[in-house]
Amino acid sequence: MLEKNLTVSSSLIHEVVQMRSSAKPENKERVLGMAQMRLDGYSMRDIAEKYNVSKQYVQQELNVLSNGGRSYSGRLDADIIFPNLAKWMFENGMTISDLQEKMGYKSKNTALIRNRLYGYTKISMKDIKKILEITGQTFEYLFAERVVEDETE
Repeated sequence: MLEKNLTVSSSLIHEVVQMRSSAKPENKERVLGMAQMRLDGYSMRDIAEKYNVSKQYVQQELNVLSNGGRSYSGRLDADIIFPNLAKWMFENGMTISDLQEKMGYKSKNTALIRNRLYGYTKISMKDIKKILEITGQTFEYLFAERVVEDETE
């Protein structure tokens, strides 16, 4: 049975799959086929059996499509040492990769920012200012060592 919240057109699916330039052509075609089957009302199990993959793989690929071509786990990143920043990122559907891009870093390697957010390396004042600008939150709230209620409430 087709899920009610899956309201994407075939052309949008094709566009998003094409955006995933790192994917091999045969993988793009496979994802297009999976998405089309889902739109046609096939179950995750049916799609997984046809492509000889797990239901979880099908769900992951379809989630990437519904997320504009980006992978997003949809979970709170408990490894970020600033709980309010982690909460803000979760509530706004932002990955570390997204944050790094908005901060102006060109590299696709997220280790630089991830290591800072996980507390492995020191975070610079320059990065803190960029994060504050992106989030619109105060320093006291965003970089508190414990979760505090949102100041706007």
